[in-house]
Amino acid sequence: MKYFKPHFTENSSDKLTKNALPIPHKEIVEFWNNLNVNPYDSIFDYEALERYTEKFLKWIQASKRNKFTNLDLFKCKTFTHGTTETFNNFFSKYHKKRFRCFRGEYMFHRLNWRNNGFNWKHIEDGDIEEGDAVIMSLPYSDSGIEHPDTKKIIKKCDELNVPVCIDCAYMVIAKDITFDFSNKSIDCITFSLSKGFWGIDKLRCGIRFQKKDEDDPINIYNKWSCVSMYSLAVAEKLFTKFEFDYNWNKFEKKYNNICNENNLEKTNCILFGLGGKKFSEFNRGADVNRVCISNALGDINE
Repeated sequence: MKYFKPHFTENSSDKLTKNALPIPHKEIVEFWNNLNVNPYDSIFDYEALERYTEKFLKWIQASKRNKFTNLDLFKCKTFTHGTTETFNNFFSKYHKKRFRCFRGEYMFHRLNWRNNGFNWKHIEDGDIEEGDAVIMSLPYSDSGIEHPDTKKIIKKCDELNVPVCIDCAYMVIAKDITFDFSNKSIDCITFSLSKGFWGIDKLRCGIRFQKKDEDDPINIYNKWSCVSMYSLAVAEKLFTKFEFDYNWNKFEKKYNNICNENNLEKTNCILFGLGGKKFSEFNRGADVNRVCISNALGDINE
């Protein structure tokens, strides 16, 4: 069974790829095969949206392998189609500013900025200035750990009133991340289920946290319940079946073995190891070669 055609390079194999794929394993296949969600009941369950955002927050905060503080300062919680919809809204809101991100961040940002004529510049290429808007991943998507300059950049943004979007798409596959979300420059935070559970990315289950309801497009269609109600119903089942730390709890020993066998440096993200020169084709623009090992971790073909 194939998830979808991986991005192969010269040193790719079925088990080591240049991707960010969730782990294909028997327990998640069993979840899908035994899923009992009535489409009619879910589509017209108008209380599901509030349940979803409340359960998502509690699910995140229940992590024993990560520590988040002051996430509850962001009172406005909304369903989003993955994390990507939060990014689009952030770009629209601050379209007159110059966007900034680290090298090796999600390619979507740079493609969006290029295709829409936005002004942008990598953080490594110049100081943060007034009039900028910053988007950064936690953990950093290129290395699977927190970027060493994350807190320094956010502090500078506090000083200059530069808005920051925190992309937590990889938190569902992370461990040992400690972060305080109280900085005043943090405009929004977004999480997603996609990287943590094989197949759920097709249902686009995300959440955005804001300090207040700004009545923007995402807020509006949440108020109108114009969201994928079926996705909410499936996510509720997933919150019950799998804990936030599930992937590390289940696959940590195998992860360590695979990294050792392939001479990969371990990261805080269960999907990734960092390779040496042998994996130079895996480079995404920064100074590390990120290798996705999810197919090696999975037991779907065993």
